[in-house]
Amino acid sequence: MLPMFGVGLHFAMKDLLAVKRIAVPGAIVQIAVAAALGFGLSNWWGWSLGGALVFGLALSVASTVVLLRALEARGQLETANGSIAVGWLVAEDLVMVLVLVLLPPPAELLLEGKSEANLLGTVGWTLAKVAAFIVLMLVVGRRVFPRLLFAVAGTGSRELFTLCVVAVAVGVAYGSAALFDVSFALGAFFAGMMMRESEYSYRAADESLPLRDAFSVLFFVSVGMLFDPQVLLDEPLKVLAVVAIIVVGKTLAAIALVLAFRYPLNTALTVGASLAQIGEFSFILAGLGVAEGLLPKEGQSLILAGALISIALNSVLFTAIEPVKAWVLRRSSWARRMEQRDDPLAELPMSTDQAKLEGQVVLVGYGRVGKQIADGLLAEVHLVVAEQQRELVESLRERQIAAVSGDASDPAVLIQAHIARAALLVISGGDSLQARQMVETAHQLNPSIRVLLRAYSEDEAALLRQAGLGEVFVAEQCLRHASDRASAGRHGQRGQAAAPRQSPACRMPTSPCFPEMAPRPGAAPAASAPASHRPLAERLRPASLDEVIGQSHLIGPGRPLRLAFESGKPHSMILWGPPGVGKTTLARLTAEAFGYKFIALSAVFSGVKEIRASMEQAEHNQALGKKTILFVDEIHRFNKSQQDGLLPFVESGLVTFVGATTENPSFEVNSALLSRAQVYVLQALSDAELGLLVQRAQELVLTELRLDEAAINTLVGYADG
Repeated sequence: MLPMFGVGLHFAMKDLLAVKRIAVPGAIVQIAVAAALGFGLSNWWGWSLGGALVFGLALSVASTVVLLRALEARGQLETANGSIAVGWLVAEDLVMVLVLVLLPPPAELLLEGKSEANLLGTVGWTLAKVAAFIVLMLVVGRRVFPRLLFAVAGTGSRELFTLCVVAVAVGVAYGSAALFDVSFALGAFFAGMMMRESEYSYRAADESLPLRDAFSVLFFVSVGMLFDPQVLLDEPLKVLAVVAIIVVGKTLAAIALVLAFRYPLNTALTVGASLAQIGEFSFILAGLGVAEGLLPKEGQSLILAGALISIALNSVLFTAIEPVKAWVLRRSSWARRMEQRDDPLAELPMSTDQAKLEGQVVLVGYGRVGKQIADGLLAEVHLVVAEQQRELVESLRERQIAAVSGDASDPAVLIQAHIARAALLVISGGDSLQARQMVETAHQLNPSIRVLLRAYSEDEAALLRQAGLGEVFVAEQCLRHASDRASAGRHGQRGQAAAPRQSPACRMPTSPCFPEMAPRPGAAPAASAPASHRPLAERLRPASLDEVIGQSHLIGPGRPLRLAFESGKPHSMILWGPPGVGKTTLARLTAEAFGYKFIALSAVFSGVKEIRASMEQAEHNQALGKKTILFVDEIHRFNKSQQDGLLPFVESGLVTFVGATTENPSFEVNSALLSRAQVYVLQALSDAELGLLVQRAQELVLTELRLDEAAINTLVGYADG
């Protein structure tokens, strides 16, 4: 039950809707092909019609949990290929939910001696009860559960929050079985789906993780107890046939379907590898088939054997994607033609107004940040979007926005976006290597083009500026401001002489968001933003340890952090304390005191991909003779695999790790990572310390503002430490 609750927490309908045009028909056809292969094979073995049907369906559905972990470990979860694979499996999960609901009534018909008279009535009544349950979950659950979690989280009790999560999972599972005759597993699945609607869904996943892990172990142990290993000796050919359907049949069917939708070979291979395994839904379906008397025990053992072998082989298949692609392209002219074939989305339509392809802005990526940039630019400049997700390209074209499909690090994509005649290239995502390839292509085809790049941290921005790739901005808000300035510049500077192929839209004045914005090579340097435009918190940020207010138990004379600073030997640490007490400041001061490069990540917005990019930056720093401090804010929001991903780099000394958390690290941080870092507990600021902070603000910054004692006390009271 709890494993299915975890699957529900991972289930996101938006993942399916984002790729629905390939995922839904692809999943349905692939399930039909795999089920037909399993059905035909078991029918050839002489099994009953019902047994053959259950067997085929059990072999047709892959494990979403296995896929998510595989993609996460390889940093592909947020890529276009990863989105398609996840959406495909979400569609498969929905189909299996329907199968689990509808299987019991027909089972009575398929068993000997049962009457057909009441079959339609039974199926109709079952569908009515399930529909009532789903409506209750969607209408009531989506409103009640998030509010319940919010109310419980407000108590500040971690134990009560964990109890609430488990109680909801168990309660919904039991209620679904008692009131609607829905299985425990299906009820828990829907409970997880409803929990995901809450802003505390990630915390719910984290809090229930130990229990889910424990119950997952028990689940797989119980499944293993049902497995008869003698089947490997008695029926080796049958086992091989089952594995062949799972690993070969499903994979080839998926690859053919993806290619039929005109996606590239790499995407087809990724989706094919994603489906080459079976898991939790197959076990539940096999158990239901045995319980209903449809599936023989031998069939359940064959399904379990196929699952064990296919999951073990799955990581090998993912590793083989790139070598297989290279091998196929070298030896197959057909594969090369598939790579080079005409794709209507890979080039702009012939009907595109050529006037809009002169001095336009080429935007790479139409994700959350890219969409904000596009919204700020569309009203004022001509825009061409380069995006990997075909569904987004199609929706953009429906809105009469020029867009091409493909990876912009491939020169052909930028050529199709008419980069040679563009005024500005905006790269809203991707890693540093891809950005470098895009910029090199753009400058080869258009030496005068201006380039705007997004960086995920100040240190990444510094590296990009050092490489001379273009103007670099940090954070989504600054990118949005940059696009606003771009459109404003189009009106404000029409009368000025323009450089060759440079639109007035690209003449952007300096913004307080970007005080260190690097100009395009050859351009005049921009004036620095006035210090008065910087946020107050930035202007008051201490420049040394002596300027820090509060935390005297750590940074006072002879105290632990002060001694660490004076020793000249920084060490990995975790700073635990409430918000706004100086965790980020202490991390930055540590880097400045020892002359280290500072890389900052937020565990809320970062994943394995960003961790890898940060390690690449650290390796680059090391090559230049610089050491690196990696600061991870809200480290407790990283899951186990993400925290494990940091461990080898901390152990090797590539980075000195500094984590910040508002939660008890003993519960939220992996023991291996925790054992390699010193935990420092930060305290809330006292009223007197907050008063000193207000006084400093008045003396150093707000010189024209004078607050009386009552106003200061009011501010201190609202600050709450």
